[in-house]
Amino acid sequence: MRSCAFEALGRRVAADALTLALPLLPVAKPAISEAQLQRFLRERGLFLVDGSFDLFEAIVEPEAAHELLWPSLPAGAPPFIQAAEGKARRDPYR
Repeated sequence: MRSCAFEALGRRVAADALTLALPLLPVAKPAISEAQLQRFLRERGLFLVDGSFDLFEAIVEPEAAHELLWPSLPAGAPPFIQAAEGKARRDPYR
C-alpha cells in the first residue's frame, strides 16, 4: 500500500505509514495492458511465468464514510483507515 504524508488534527502521518483496513475486492479485468501487468508484477518481485495471479485492491471511495484511527497498542502501531458505515457516530480521529 502506498500513501502520501499528511496531517489530521495536528497529528502527522508519514508517507506509506497508513494501512487500509478495508475489504479487498477482486480486480476482474485489469485496465492495463499485458506489458503494464508484467511491469507491475516485476516491480513486486513476481513474473507471469511464476503462474497465474489473482489481483485484489482496496479502494477508498471519495463519497464513502471512513474513519482514521490510531491504535493505542502495540506502541508505535501505524494509523489505519476503516469504513465507517453502520458504526455509531463518533469523533473519527483518535
